[in-house]
Amino acid sequence: MRFGELLEAVGIECPANIYSRTVSAIVTDSRRVVKDCIFVCLSGSACDGHDHADEAIMAGATVIVAEKVRGECVGGAAIILVDNTRHTASLLYNVWYGCPTDNLKIIGVTGTNGKTSVASMLLEIFEANGHVCGFLGTVGYMSANRRKIFTDIGMTTPPPEILYSALAQMRDDGVEYVFMEVSSHALSQCRTDAIIFEAAIFTNLTEDHLDFHKDMESYYKAKEKIFMQCRRAVINADDGAAGRLVHFFKENGIFFKTCSQKDGDFCALFRENAENGIRYLLKASEEIHRVFLPLYGEFQIMNSL
Repeated sequence: MRFGELLEAVGIECPANIYSRTVSAIVTDSRRVVKDCIFVCLSGSACDGHDHADEAIMAGATVIVAEKVRGECVGGAAIILVDNTRHTASLLYNVWYGCPTDNLKIIGVTGTNGKTSVASMLLEIFEANGHVCGFLGTVGYMSANRRKIFTDIGMTTPPPEILYSALAQMRDDGVEYVFMEVSSHALSQCRTDAIIFEAAIFTNLTEDHLDFHKDMESYYKAKEKIFMQCRRAVINADDGAAGRLVHFFKENGIFFKTCSQKDGDFCALFRENAENGIRYLLKASEEIHRVFLPLYGEFQIMNSL
């Protein structure tokens, strides 16, 4: 792929002198720079990629994507300034891997608890109905027929260089639906910014990850971000953040449905323990369905809703 094609696809004007040159790679780690690559400077808690722009240029980087330039960079690389390099990195990797997000129906599940259960239940249900599915989450990354890809990453939502490569593999494997856990860290760090979710699901919000987000307001705002990237939303109406989310949806014209163990678009009635699980009546609009859930615990009723 040429620099001109790649940069213009994400809305960046490409310098004329490199327009027709071939891009060798996109990297965010200066130690992995190769000749004719794009080096994206990311600022983290332990390291700032902007501090390594000079060494990236000396190692052969042709383009430096940055939010700032510290003094004069050596060499002749093109310096492209953007507002948010993490956002730009996600867009670049998506285009680099052939825009797999255009060919997949991606369902994102976010919340403090229940992400793995909800995404796993959806995977089971859709596979049982004959769909080819992929999965990205705490228990691993899987393409069609649950073929494991990118093992030992150890992250709920992978960084963009892995995320969009994994989605490209799924597309090539004939996957239709991808169910993925979307962490607040990933949303804050713009890892999923190139994705328009077919649906985004909110499970709950409880006090957690405050070492990263610092306060509950920042934590909530991170979760809220996913709903600006979705075609429809499903939320737990029993959670304390539900009222605020409903107001947000109405204000922004986002189509949504609510789940509740009491009163919602989907709710569980007449719950009872049964052998090997729980039985309840599912009220969905004007319809009633009998449900057997082969799991125990009130929280699993909400996860199933």
